[in-house]
Amino acid sequence: MLAKRGRPTVVAAGPMIDTNRICQAIESVGENVSDVVDAIDVLVSDLDLRLDQQAKLLSEQADLLVEIAQTLRSPARTRAAERIRDATELLRRHRNERALAAAEQAIDDDPNNDVAFTLAAWASLGIQDVGRARGYFQEAAQATASTKGAEKRHMNAVHLGARLTFALDGPEAALRELGAADPFIDPELREDRPRAGKEELSLGCLSSNKAGAIKFDRVVYYTASNQLDAALEIFREIIAEHDASFCLMALTDPVLSGNDAVMSAARETLGIHHVLVERIEKFLPEADARWRALWGAIKKHDIRNDDTLAARKRLGELLNPGSRKRAAVDEKLRKFPNNRWLEELITIPGALDNFEFKLTPLIEHERMREAALEAGIQDVLRRDQKAVMTERTRLDAVIGRLTVMSGYKFWYVIVDENGAVSVVKQKVTQELMQAYDQQTSPI
Repeated sequence: MLAKRGRPTVVAAGPMIDTNRICQAIESVGENVSDVVDAIDVLVSDLDLRLDQQAKLLSEQADLLVEIAQTLRSPARTRAAERIRDATELLRRHRNERALAAAEQAIDDDPNNDVAFTLAAWASLGIQDVGRARGYFQEAAQATASTKGAEKRHMNAVHLGARLTFALDGPEAALRELGAADPFIDPELREDRPRAGKEELSLGCLSSNKAGAIKFDRVVYYTASNQLDAALEIFREIIAEHDASFCLMALTDPVLSGNDAVMSAARETLGIHHVLVERIEKFLPEADARWRALWGAIKKHDIRNDDTLAARKRLGELLNPGSRKRAAVDEKLRKFPNNRWLEELITIPGALDNFEFKLTPLIEHERMREAALEAGIQDVLRRDQKAVMTERTRLDAVIGRLTVMSGYKFWYVIVDENGAVSVVKQKVTQELMQAYDQQTSPI
């Protein structure tokens, strides 16, 4: 139902925040309070839960709506799109009352435009009218229900509306609202995941962090309604699938700080997280050096097989400090990534050990062949001290000589797969004569 305009402002009262307890919880896992604040701020920005992030997002949507409306040549929709753009700019400048008025005019022009409802919701929050904001988020959710292409906007509206419902009507109402989410679900997704429930499929259209945020809110609502087992079950799901920064959010959440089981799980996860990060940061420089030496030997001895191709794909960029992949890994390590992702990185030294174990005999074999070739070359040069090395590659060479009576003579020296050296007479060619002359001409 559309939020009534002009109704009295409703400001939600949140739970009491025990800052001492929260700080103690943060310090108990070896974290600095300011670092935790920064980490959560990064996560919140990623989730578009702040007005400034929403204003940027809505501005992009507003520009697109103007283009679409002008293409369709619908006067009402064009007018609505232009008002949405005006409302977005007003919202960005924190002129919330005027932004709300412009958004409501856009709603009158295009009553099924979810962007207009979302703008009106954020503007209502700006004037601290939580009840009106909740109504507009709910309208935005209704406008995008089962609509292809609007899945993310629908889930975002449901998520934000449920947050306000929690503040106004309590946790059980918020849980019902989340459970009523109805995004468009691709039939192919249903076929690919036949055992997935409605909630899992609904979250499937979202980024990992956004899905984690909705699950996190469920943990809060279950805790607030004293459904502690359900809260812990979902929180363990978050721990397994999403970033460890949700554990920091749990430690700082005024509702969850009273849930001992969730707090314990968060501390345990962060403890494991710190150990994993420390191990990774310790072994990466050593692994880099080992990889450079090993790959240098592989290139030098020209070893190409399925193992080297697979290792280059998995390890090559990761163990190259100047690569994009490594830069992305280093950045992610600073942002409390998922422990499962860290555990995958922990396997790198083992993979490097296995690769080195497989490649070392091959490298030694190639070194043996190269040494055998060198011995064969020196033997030819000793037998004919006037002979000159004319051409050489890793596993073969041409040795030449120019005599007054017989002219140019060349011998081809090659080593086979088993290291046996063969010396055969080589046909004289113009290219070989030129190569010989270049080797023997004065500098």
